[in-house]
Amino acid sequence: MLINLGLTELKQEKLAQAEIYLQESLGLSRQIGIPQIIANALYENGNLSLLQGQIEEAETIFREMLIIIPAGDDDLSALALYGLARTAAKQGNIHEAWKMGEESQNALKKMGHRKAVEVKIWLESITS
Repeated sequence: MLINLGLTELKQEKLAQAEIYLQESLGLSRQIGIPQIIANALYENGNLSLLQGQIEEAETIFREMLIIIPAGDDDLSALALYGLARTAAKQGNIHEAWKMGEESQNALKKMGHRKAVEVKIWLESITS
């Protein structure tokens, strides 16, 4: 629920309030201890960090996602790779960004995930 509130605030460009909700959702997720819930909260916190220009923080968050995601949870792994691809691009490492972004997009497309199109569009944007 707090993640949804955070995303709503984010869409309204209320970053400070979004950060409060997303940080609180991450704390509660950690208390619950279910890796998939923690990973979802991490993903949204990582996205917020990217929006705020906190590239190193975002990278740390997306790397933590990869560590806690259970084996076989391909959609969360692909989303973490997409996050890492975006951090690599922001750091000027376009080759690495492309490699991770393409891997993410292929995995998401294969499973019919709604984010596959977003990743494809992002990949096109870094090559133009």
